[in-house]
Amino acid sequence: MIVGNGMMAKAMRDIDRDDIVFFCSGVSNSSELDEIAFKREYDLLLEHVTLKKKLIYFSSYFVNFDEYHQKKYYKHKFQIEQFIQSTFTNYTIYRLPQVVGFSHNPHTLTNFIHNSIVESKAIPVFKNSKRNIIDIRCIKRVVKLANDENLFHNQIVNLVAAINFDIEDIIQAFEAISEKKAEKYFVETQEHEFPILLEEKMKTIYKKLGIVFNDDYLETLIKNYYERKHVG
Repeated sequence: MIVGNGMMAKAMRDIDRDDIVFFCSGVSNSSELDEIAFKREYDLLLEHVTLKKKLIYFSSYFVNFDEYHQKKYYKHKFQIEQFIQSTFTNYTIYRLPQVVGFSHNPHTLTNFIHNSIVESKAIPVFKNSKRNIIDIRCIKRVVKLANDENLFHNQIVNLVAAINFDIEDIIQAFEAISEKKAEKYFVETQEHEFPILLEEKMKTIYKKLGIVFNDDYLETLIKNYYERKHVG
């Protein structure tokens, strides 16, 4: 059973099962401030508490870091995780980084970069800024294997790429497929790189599925979802 109709919901359709609730209907903008949007997700989740099925919930990787709990979106995600842990008897919570796939959501990192280049809008770049991005197809393959092998019962798992990518490398990947230079301006505030918290079991799954994270991964990922798009 799938709850939602966005990018994640569409990806999960290929691995849908009657004994699992794939909860793919959440707040899609990490800058969201409206309490109504957060309550909407909570209320929808509440509707599925009585179902005697396993719940799969997609949270955010940044919930791992206390400093992000000052932001409403991540505080909300953490509270939802706590609610699931105290209410559901069978669940897996996947904490995800920036997810890349076919999506019209303008708030995703890659859509923002792509749209900015297309529209000749300047992109803010922080010094030493790195981002963890992962293919939606990777998520689908990992979740399917975990479901098939009954892994991560009542656990919170980091499903992230095994490498952080420099934001300028990500921008350059878009420049390469669009044949258009990005307009950038550099912000003096220096970001620190967040550690990659990747469980050994997840590394084993990646190896089993033949998923490798390297420079080719980034280039292939961007090409797959954006090369076909027209850039003026």
